[in-house]
Amino acid sequence: MKKKYTILYVLALMVFVSSCNENDLSFTFEQAIGFSESTKQVRASESGTVEINLGLNAALTTDASVKINVLGINGFVYGVDYTTEPAATDGQITLDLVTGATKAVIKYIGITRTVVDNKTVLFQMESGSNISLGQPSTQAFNLVITSISPIEINHNFEDCTEDYSVPAGFSEVIVPGFKTDRGWGCRSNGVGGSRAVRASAFGGEDGEDNTWLIMNPINLSVYNEVNLTFEVNSLFSGPGQIIVQWSSNYDGSSDPTGFTWNSLTDINSQFPAAGSDVWTTVSSPITGITGTEFYLAFQYKDGTNTSSSSWDIDNLILTGN
Repeated sequence: MKKKYTILYVLALMVFVSSCNENDLSFTFEQAIGFSESTKQVRASESGTVEINLGLNAALTTDASVKINVLGINGFVYGVDYTTEPAATDGQITLDLVTGATKAVIKYIGITRTVVDNKTVLFQMESGSNISLGQPSTQAFNLVITSISPIEINHNFEDCTEDYSVPAGFSEVIVPGFKTDRGWGCRSNGVGGSRAVRASAFGGEDGEDNTWLIMNPINLSVYNEVNLTFEVNSLFSGPGQIIVQWSSNYDGSSDPTGFTWNSLTDINSQFPAAGSDVWTTVSSPITGITGTEFYLAFQYKDGTNTSSSSWDIDNLILTGN
């Protein structure tokens, strides 16, 4: 009798499991979409086109669409300061998705490319057609447009009050094998009798000058445009020339001739004639800067202790935007 009940129990269990397999274990896979990240920062100057990515949990089996609200915060106005692709109507984007899609993109297009305070554009999913919205953490995206203040480095050399001293913010490096005296130093020969920094080789020990006045490293890699302006004057008609150049691989202290330097030919071509005694304003953009920082240098060479032109530099301004 006990064996009979055992057989009946096993048969009943098999029928139950079979029933579960056929009915209770069936399910429907729900497709969903969400933003790939919750926030992104981009400088206003680089906000011409910013791609905002959305991901799907599987390839779409049918066409679908998503309604996404767009709101500019801190006074940022759609159609004035920015727009999007697809375009928004009454503050809402309709993002159409085709069968087989696994991802989607919205393009933010910046119109206002300079801002004083950071701006934020909020993209918020409202509803989907033939597709569900992802988890709450994936339903909103903040694009932060960051401000960048113009930078200005200004050297009028008025604080360099000791004659022949090297101005603050600069170092002087003499190439080995050349004269070790004279070179660069502050003097009262600036514009209108103000202070300036002068290069001259005349007098002192025998030999020829090859001395560099190098500005402290400048981090301007975040700027789209860098411009250099200064005033220059030359006394005496002997030998001696200044070459203005920049480097992104100089180490800040070694012999500069062992590094890569880029001559600012537009600046150098604007210099007045040696000995002309005419203050001349020279100005030019600095292009091609790479890396996180660069060095600006004024190389003075060819003047000797017996014959040398002198060069005064004043009101040096370096700007970045």
